[in-house]
Amino acid sequence: MFLSNMISPCLMCPIVFIRLIPFLDRATHALLVFFVATLQRFWEEQVPLFVIGLPPDRKKSNRSAHESFRYYIQRRDRQKILEMPFLNMFEKIIKSARKKQPKLEIPRTRLEIYCEVVAAVAVALVFIYLSTTWTGLPDKVPTHFNFAGTPDDWGSKYSLLLLSGITFVLYAGLSILSRFPHIYNYPFAITDVNRQRQYLLARQMITALKAELVCVFVFMTWQTIGVAQGKAENLTGWFMPVFLVVVLGTVIIYFVKAYRAR
Repeated sequence: MFLSNMISPCLMCPIVFIRLIPFLDRATHALLVFFVATLQRFWEEQVPLFVIGLPPDRKKSNRSAHESFRYYIQRRDRQKILEMPFLNMFEKIIKSARKKQPKLEIPRTRLEIYCEVVAAVAVALVFIYLSTTWTGLPDKVPTHFNFAGTPDDWGSKYSLLLLSGITFVLYAGLSILSRFPHIYNYPFAITDVNRQRQYLLARQMITALKAELVCVFVFMTWQTIGVAQGKAENLTGWFMPVFLVVVLGTVIIYFVKAYRAR
């Protein structure tokens, strides 16, 4: 389903963000449990996200890994969970990111303030819009769209609550992460000369991505409600291309600026 495919990586993002922050490390297990509980309803019906697109000989082993992940969650075996291959990859990144770097107080730039305002307003609007349209929504709403933007699967309208909840979790996770640029894993060596500039560039990228991703989820919610109410037949055709260009453009601009400031 479209919602489960979008939600799966977005739930994993806050887990990685929390693991990046030492004093919030204990929250990891709770987020992992939330991740599995949220996707429980989809497991019996569809292939896990990381199995899709793999050749047949690798799908079986990845299915086994997926089942083991659920088993360890049910046993509350946190250590085994973190030893799973797809989480161990993040663990290696996190260990390299925890090299001691001095913390600097860097004032927010005008760009960051604008992005913060846009993200906060977007999160508020999605809940306001959902609450005002909830009673008028049909019991079934689109939960999957094909590449042409046409709905090809439908589910309970409560899936919209889940989508809005993920929007908030994404906003909160990126907001927390943006406060700790000194623990990021940087693509270039950090020195006394470039430290402040690299911190600022990385923080700007996280803040900009937060505003972009939150707006994407708000737009998705708005479009889904419109299709459910019969106001539109499908998603706007330019949605996915624009989304990819904006997000990838933000990351590319960051790497170019970080390279110049190395």
